[in-house]
Amino acid sequence: MHLTGVLGFYKRITKISGMRHRGKHRIIPQVTPKIKMQVVEDVFLQKRNLDILEKPYITKEQEYGHMAALGKENASRVNFKAKIVEEKRQKFCQHRSLEDQLEHLNNKKAWE
Repeated sequence: MHLTGVLGFYKRITKISGMRHRGKHRIIPQVTPKIKMQVVEDVFLQKRNLDILEKPYITKEQEYGHMAALGKENASRVNFKAKIVEEKRQKFCQHRSLEDQLEHLNNKKAWE
């Protein structure tokens, strides 16, 4: 009896097929003080991050044109995207017509 009580105190988690956290005989993880402290620390960290993100470093007026003040070229996203599109277009072959393709056959026109 004493051995059963001691062995029953330590609950062994064996490999259970299926969803071990659902159903009638599910395994519920215990909430320990360490886990509680981790959750509290996470909440405080998220609150600190939100406080930092709510206060911008520069105003909207300062943000407008700051890349030009730093001497950066093509600061706007539109110019950047247009540049990428143009680079992709240059990788493809140039447009050619059928006349250009068969121009080498026009070197000798005996019938005219």
